[in-house]
Amino acid sequence: MQTAFKPFSPKQKLALRWWALPQYQDYDAIICDGAVRSGKTVCMSLGFVCWATTCFQGTAFALCGKTITALRRNVVTPLLQTLQTLGFSCTEKSSRNYVEIALGNRSNRFYLFGGKDESSAALIQGITLGGVFLDEVALMPRTFVEQALARCSLHAAKMWFNCNPDHPYHWFYREWIQKAAQKRALYLHFTMADNPGLSERVRQRYERLYSGIFYDRFVLGKWTVSSGVVYPMFSKERHVVANAPVRRHLQQHRKPLAKQIRFMAMLPLAMRLRTRLGLSALYCSFRLSRKSCMQTWMKNGQSWFRFSRMMQLAASRKSCLKWISSASQHFS
Repeated sequence: MQTAFKPFSPKQKLALRWWALPQYQDYDAIICDGAVRSGKTVCMSLGFVCWATTCFQGTAFALCGKTITALRRNVVTPLLQTLQTLGFSCTEKSSRNYVEIALGNRSNRFYLFGGKDESSAALIQGITLGGVFLDEVALMPRTFVEQALARCSLHAAKMWFNCNPDHPYHWFYREWIQKAAQKRALYLHFTMADNPGLSERVRQRYERLYSGIFYDRFVLGKWTVSSGVVYPMFSKERHVVANAPVRRHLQQHRKPLAKQIRFMAMLPLAMRLRTRLGLSALYCSFRLSRKSCMQTWMKNGQSWFRFSRMMQLAASRKSCLKWISSASQHFS
């Protein structure tokens, strides 16, 4: 089903054709953030393809989302429907995650990337791009975004960002939105009023649905942080004291707590020893002090072995692994 578009708003038109305006010829990027359902993605994705087709031929570009599945659903599918109605020829290679888009004698390839975690940066590494479009960039790890930007090494390459607001300490807000002029990026803030396809009734419904921080982020498009009471059980009369607790009260629980910690630290070691030696049963008893020994009874077939060795339970991981190695050689 094809989507029917109403005429774009002035802000949407600017996001669509900013690259063709003389006053923005020297800009390297565009950033569009703001409220949900404000029409950022539809005008930006269309403008990205129009810019790439106008300025490049036979060049590779990147369309990036949180995941490739989300990117196809939110950006690629509606974008290809719109482009085909405008006369573009679109050939999607789903198995290879790219789309060939052509108009007349100009054709470019648009690769699809998902930036879901830190390891995603390796997927985009090595490619040379004429530009990159990052949808919901605030959801992506910084390593992936920085690697994608590093791929844009062609002379006229440009970077396109859109996102919904997060907290004001987010790396993208601090490094890009607050430094937009320094990075030569056009910054456009969208509200629901900038989307002509959203009726007044729907806008009022969104305003009724949300309150507090969600209203600020989803409806007003502000980068705000949670505020108010975080710990409602807190009582100033009970939990605020003039002097710190006496140390002797802490000493009563110090040794039992230390024993529990040491036992929990040694338990995975015992299970690992059982797996490594291939024994049918393993019983470990720990005397949880720094000067005691660890005794281990192991059953292998019909024979019983008793293995005892002095060991500091506060030893490092390296000494524990060394002990496992020697025990393994003893019973091999």
